Amino acid sequence: MSARRGSRVAVLVAMVAIVAIGAGGCGSSPKPAERLDPQVDFLGVVNADWRDDAMADASVRLATELVALGEGGNVVVSPLSLQLALAMLREGATGRVADEIDAATGLSDGGSQAVADLRAMLAQFEGDVSTIDKDNPPESPLVHIADSVFVQPGFPVEETFLERVAAYHLAQVFEADFAAGNAKPLLDAWVKEETGGLLTEAPTDPPTDTRVVLMDAVTFGASWASPFAAEATSDGPFTLAEGSVVDVPMMRQMLSAAYVEGDGWTAIELPYTEGFAMRIVLPDDGPVTQGSGPQCATPSPAPGRRRSA
Repeated sequence: MSARRGSRVAVLVAMVAIVAIGAGGCGSSPKPAERLDPQVDFLGVVNADWRDDAMADASVRLATELVALGEGGNVVVSPLSLQLALAMLREGATGRVADEIDAATGLSDGGSQAVADLRAMLAQFEGDVSTIDKDNPPESPLVHIADSVFVQPGFPVEETFLERVAAYHLAQVFEADFAAGNAKPLLDAWVKEETGGLLTEAPTDPPTDTRVVLMDAVTFGASWASPFAAEATSDGPFTLAEGSVVDVPMMRQMLSAAYVEGDGWTAIELPYTEGFAMRIVLPDDGPVTQGSGPQCATPSPAPGRRRSA
């Protein structure tokens, strides 16, 4: 089996912005963000066997659709990060908007408790993201999830919404003056802190008519359960999407791993330490699609629990 050398550090940020038409302003120097956190307790329940099949299925669907938007280019997506950001937005949604968010995230009735329980389960892998070394990932997996709400000063956000995003999503709440055009540095500073400097900028600079921004960051670092030896590196042929073949450095090793074949695709599961795993899906020809590829790629689990990452 050939694969890239080393372990895995993945950092992704999702952002959802809510705008009000017609607002304006001019730029000025940013002020430190004021905290508006509600005084509520986190309502997550620790359950080592937590699972939500509908959320997992929606995650695969979102990943497939997001990758397709890359139109054949190299893209990295985090459906979990997008699901969590949308789940925060769902706390303030009603009617058709709420139904459409539920359909996209796979969370029934908003999924507030499911999200809280997921976060409570993953909290055992929390750690200081600033200590992650991309060239030497941690032996024990580190999973850091951060959520925040940035609100335009004076904008009347329902207190119930802020209480729910804090209670079920552990979200921090800040003021950010979008109208004055100086919110971007605050968003950038949050991204840098919550990713340990692995990322330094928010996905976009919100326009001055923005009133609320929801941010989610997911940072994951882990080592292979069976590390690839550096001396096993050698060049090998790799077929590009358009059919040409190039030689690239590849890591090789012999190991027992979960493997499965489907109609037009094959998949393998490479384990990290402590039950996390990377699942790699390869098409026989052409791109993997939602109907023919990843949603069917469920390798038989090895003994013990498996958590896909």
